[in-house]
Amino acid sequence: MTRKLGNILAAILLTLGLGAIVVPLLMALPWVLFPLKDYPPLRYPDGVTFFQDSSGRFRKAGWSADDWDHPTPCPLTVHLPTGDLDPAHLASLDRLGRDGWTEEPRGLGIDVFVPGRLVECHFRNRALAYVNIDSDRGLGPVAVSYRHHRIDLPATAETITGVLGPPEK
Repeated sequence: MTRKLGNILAAILLTLGLGAIVVPLLMALPWVLFPLKDYPPLRYPDGVTFFQDSSGRFRKAGWSADDWDHPTPCPLTVHLPTGDLDPAHLASLDRLGRDGWTEEPRGLGIDVFVPGRLVECHFRNRALAYVNIDSDRGLGPVAVSYRHHRIDLPATAETITGVLGPPEK
C-alpha cells in the first residue's frame, strides 16, 4: 500500500512540476504567435506628435513642452466646429475656464478639457505644459495647424508627411 501511495504522490508531484512549466508557456503562446504591434507616432520639432491607432490612421495629435517647469509656447492651433483655439487661447487657463472648460487637479498641475475631452490641456504652475487632441471622441471634425499647415484628423501618414514633411527620426 505504501508503494502505491508513493507512486501516486510521485505522479502528482510530477504533474504539478510539469504544470508549473507548461502552463506559463501556454499562457505566453498568444504573444509569441501574435505579438503586439508597434504603432509608431510621427514626431515633429517643438514637441508636436501625431499618434497612430491600430487601423493605421492618425486620430490624435499633441504637444508637450520639453521643460514643464519653463515651457516654451505651444505651436499648435486647434480648429473645432465651435471656433479656433490659437496658441494664446490654449495657453490661458483663465480664458479656457471662462469658455466653460472643466478643470480637474492632476498630479502637480491642472487638466482642463472641453466636454467629451476632444481637447485636453495640462497646466503646471499656471503654464501650459501639454495639449492633447483626440478626434476619436466622435464630437465632430477637428483639425490642427502647425507652422501654418492644417491637418484634418483623422489623417494618414502620407497626408501628414505630405503637408508637414518628414518627421524627426
